[in-house]
Amino acid sequence: MPRKKLIGELTPEEEKRAEEVYKKAIVIEGLTYGPTLLDPKYPDTLKKSGVTATHFTALAPEDEVKEALLKIAFWLELEQNNIVKIIRTADDIVEAKRNGEVGIILGSQDLRYLQDHNPENCVKLVNAFHQLGMRIIELAYLQQNYFGSAGVDKDAGLTIAGRKLVEEMNRVGVLIDVSHCGDNTVMDTINCSQKPVAFTHANPRAIVDHPRNKSDEQILAIAEKGGFIGICSFAPISQMKEGVHPTIEDLLDMIDYVVNLAGIDAVGIGLDLTPNWDFDPRAFEEYAKENPLVAAWMNNDLTKKNAKGSENCTKIINFAKGLVARGYSDEDIMKILGGNFLELFRKVW
Repeated sequence: MPRKKLIGELTPEEEKRAEEVYKKAIVIEGLTYGPTLLDPKYPDTLKKSGVTATHFTALAPEDEVKEALLKIAFWLELEQNNIVKIIRTADDIVEAKRNGEVGIILGSQDLRYLQDHNPENCVKLVNAFHQLGMRIIELAYLQQNYFGSAGVDKDAGLTIAGRKLVEEMNRVGVLIDVSHCGDNTVMDTINCSQKPVAFTHANPRAIVDHPRNKSDEQILAIAEKGGFIGICSFAPISQMKEGVHPTIEDLLDMIDYVVNLAGIDAVGIGLDLTPNWDFDPRAFEEYAKENPLVAAWMNNDLTKKNAKGSENCTKIINFAKGLVARGYSDEDIMKILGGNFLELFRKVW
């Protein structure tokens, strides 16, 4: 096979084409962790980077109901002050692109704020948080909870409460995320859900054998029902060779792999960015106290957080350049940059 062309080998004409496609595309970044924003200028950074909308983890994994409400109140205040646009419908994303607004998709990666011994109360809380703007909810983060299990914990699949939660998320229009979920919980959720579900930020396990990544069977199952996988920049799950820090080219290899496995409609980007940690490393220290496993994956080293060439939102244009280098059409590049995510939202929301 011919050697893949690298981003640094683009001709001036190809570079210009990549920039034009990126400027025209609806760009959706599939995961940024930032329950609040320590850097008040970050929305401006997002806007200048050309990102149309970002799925923000708006709640910390350890949040109970009160803390969850206060964090959502923080984002709603930003919207009231015209700093961001909270995304509630797929058309809101199209409007944000047209108006040059910063679109924020509110999500959570764990469900402590929804847990109650009465499953009916859990269901009621899903509806309440949906009314407040939550549009993506992950069923489990790093360990077992009331609804299911995460990939590094013992996994018995969806619980009875988890099945009721899936039904309610389908009903009200919340995208179900199973990025961190264990294998049994993933397959139970795909089979139980009447609407597509997603890996908003994960990678193919066939490329990087890590418990956070997803098997070919899971990727095919999720794609068959209309969902997709957002390729993730988090270095511990994108490191193809032990001891070799991953790069944007490695992430592009993963995109190629998913396209060949499940089709062009089954892949996007979900980088797992952490702007608070970049702005103030003490924020990572606080996170690590509650989530030591993630810190251990990184060896407590923030320089090993993301693949080179995709460290922050300003580098997302590198995906357009890399996909041009690899011979993708403009239409397919726009699908990967955000079009596939947008179509998923239309199906679910």
